[in-house]
Amino acid sequence: MENQNLNRVIIGNARTAYFMVFVSWLFLLNKNNPNLNHPFVHAHTKSAMIVHLGFLLTYIICVHYGAGETISILSWQLNYLLASTVFLGLFCSSLYGMYLAGQEKTFHVGELIQVSRDSKILDVHESTSHDEKDMFLIILSYIPFIGYLQYAKYKSSETIQNATKLNLLSTIIIIATYIAGNTNLAIFLLLLYIISVAFISVSLIGSKRLLTLQLRQIPTPGEIPVYLRSFWKYLTQKHETFSEFKNLYKQEQEAEQQEEENWKWITQTLTPYKLPKFCLYLPIVNICNLFFLKTNARTHIINGLWITFITILIWTFHFSPSYYLLLFIPICYGIGYAANSNTYRLPGIFSLYTLIAKIVSKVWQLCTTAKRLHKKHETSTGKVKETSVEAEKMQ
Repeated sequence: MENQNLNRVIIGNARTAYFMVFVSWLFLLNKNNPNLNHPFVHAHTKSAMIVHLGFLLTYIICVHYGAGETISILSWQLNYLLASTVFLGLFCSSLYGMYLAGQEKTFHVGELIQVSRDSKILDVHESTSHDEKDMFLIILSYIPFIGYLQYAKYKSSETIQNATKLNLLSTIIIIATYIAGNTNLAIFLLLLYIISVAFISVSLIGSKRLLTLQLRQIPTPGEIPVYLRSFWKYLTQKHETFSEFKNLYKQEQEAEQQEEENWKWITQTLTPYKLPKFCLYLPIVNICNLFFLKTNARTHIINGLWITFITILIWTFHFSPSYYLLLFIPICYGIGYAANSNTYRLPGIFSLYTLIAKIVSKVWQLCTTAKRLHKKHETSTGKVKETSVEAEKMQ
């Protein structure tokens, strides 16, 4: 929609959409005036709507609810610093949109932030390749907890990955806000997320347009431990053998894949787990799975037992019941993977188990070695005593 030789009235209407806050939204409803009911004006008005909503949401979250006001940086409250930064960015976006309108070019807010040269962070495209089942699965991916149950089966789809990442991030932020004691803000964020998912669903089903946030740069839960181990090695490596982060990350990825193959080989030699798969992740109830450690669900059993251990800690130390909501996230992921893979290892939790197992194994080896050396020493001492006694008798 560039270089159309548009008249000055249409260009002026497109430019005014940015500073006529909220009023310009009426441009989309006008069907009679050709200078307003024009694709060029509509495109800029929709971009202006996103900018205006950005101003409104930033004010509500940072100023009205005061998210982050308890944190001060150089005597400035964090909520005002965040609000000022976002307001400045949105104001510059408006100026940039007006400039492009004057150049007879369209403007999309997602173009300001790109995850690569060819991919915008906010992407809208026609959903021609998705049938009714695919659209239903995409919508389910946005629903908290339910999306995690189906992730294991459909994680190869980039659309499902992006939807689940947004779902997970939003859920964690909302629950963390609620745990922090800001109930009103948590409810507001929840309503905002529900409205966003409803808008995405209506757009997908009604007009076959798929609105997605490209979050491929954000690691999945399974990739986070790999990043952390790579980052630790990067920080602690010696200067003489310095290696770039991407090489360390590649090494950790290969080690993770090898570990996955090892567990696949182990589970293939074990007997099948015969109880319902959801029993693996029911806290407290799954303690009975200690009797089934020699089945092919061993990794799931270990995952579930650690979840039970964390549940007991929350109950013992009287943490807020809200923490159970966070614990419900790995439970849903685990149940989803239990139906599709026998070798799923909960990120972080299974790494902790592996670390403890290595420590226990090392301590056991040291104890065994010490015991063997002590026994050998006692045997040698006994032989020396016997030799001395025999020598005395001979004398």
